[in-house]
Amino acid sequence: MLFFALLLLLSSTQIKTENLDNSISQGKNMEHTIEKKDPFKIIGFAIKTSNQPGKAEKEISALWQHVMQKNLIAQIPGKVDNNIIAMYTDYEGDCTKPYIFILGAIVEKTDNVPEGMVEKTISPSNYAVFPLTDPLPQGIVTKWKEIWKAELARKYTSDFEIYTPSKNNPELLDANIYVAIED
Repeated sequence: MLFFALLLLLSSTQIKTENLDNSISQGKNMEHTIEKKDPFKIIGFAIKTSNQPGKAEKEISALWQHVMQKNLIAQIPGKVDNNIIAMYTDYEGDCTKPYIFILGAIVEKTDNVPEGMVEKTISPSNYAVFPLTDPLPQGIVTKWKEIWKAELARKYTSDFEIYTPSKNNPELLDANIYVAIED
């Protein structure tokens, strides 16, 4: 399985986080690029969670494990590629409030959404793009903590991570984090 490495990491790693106020102190002027994204559609598996200490890490990790162990990404109809998308959407405020997390894939159309899955159409937006340079999965948590403290004009509409097979080793993943920002 292409994403077997991520599953092993998620199932064997305890992700440690602390209160947002006490997390990473850097991030004010994080290096990133800006990318304009056209609208796109995803289908995937959703949970409602929040960044309360330990909550999102536990719930998101459990969803990743469930989806990967059962190879559920393969059941998503009309995928445009083999990438996995992890989306944070329907924020009830800023990063301290509840939101919906969707794990799935970008699709051509959402006419046929299988039972147990959800669809989401993402509006066009500018995104601050942060490449992940640290090992998964702790690298994602660390990068998000930096983003939470960064001085970005965030929209809190839909943010996402795209996981692609590594060019150096297709059994591993590369990831970028896309954060919706004001135009």
